[in-house]
Amino acid sequence: MNSSSGRSAAKRQLSRRSVLQGIGFGVSALAFGLSARNKALAAEVAAAKKGEGVFWRESTMDVLTAIHTRRSYRSFTGAPVKPQDMQEILSAGMGAPSAKDARPWHFVVLETEKSLELIERSIPLMSYAAKAGAALLVCVDIVKDPGEPLAYVSGAVCCQNMWLALTGLGYGAVWVNVFPEEQRMNAWKELAKLPAHVVPLCLMVIGVPDVRLPAENRFDPKLVHQETW
Repeated sequence: MNSSSGRSAAKRQLSRRSVLQGIGFGVSALAFGLSARNKALAAEVAAAKKGEGVFWRESTMDVLTAIHTRRSYRSFTGAPVKPQDMQEILSAGMGAPSAKDARPWHFVVLETEKSLELIERSIPLMSYAAKAGAALLVCVDIVKDPGEPLAYVSGAVCCQNMWLALTGLGYGAVWVNVFPEEQRMNAWKELAKLPAHVVPLCLMVIGVPDVRLPAENRFDPKLVHQETW
């Protein structure tokens, strides 16, 4: 082998070694990054369990299970909603997206026996409310930009977040329309002493179900349209 071809072979070997070293460095960096992220996640979970750092608790139910096991419940044991759980539910609602990030929602928490009986008397066919653990009167501020009707849409998204959260915490609920029924709206504006610019959207009646309903597969391929109708 002449000196020229020897130098070329040496360069190729050096080049391969550099590439392999680069790959090895990249894999090491990736592994380090994943390890660091796993440690950070573990620290977040540990902090959550202590009520520090992150502001939610670890749940044993994943989000897809919560979505597919969420049902409307109208029969409860009478057990109360724990204060920490109510805060988690409200926090999930306030974490919802909203038009222009307006966050127009307000909540009136109803937990006393008197308040729950008031629901029963104010809305027909609500006899189950007296045995609920709590109820939320979900309201929206229609003065906040962008105002109506997007405030109602944002409020509905907020309710869905809360419904999934309470499902994950072991509760059940039912959505009861207040808006747009004028008689109910006026009644609850007076009962809850709402300011003029705040509209009651719905009642979410929450409790521990006395009988768990089975999950229901509601997927219907006929409702899915590819690219066009």
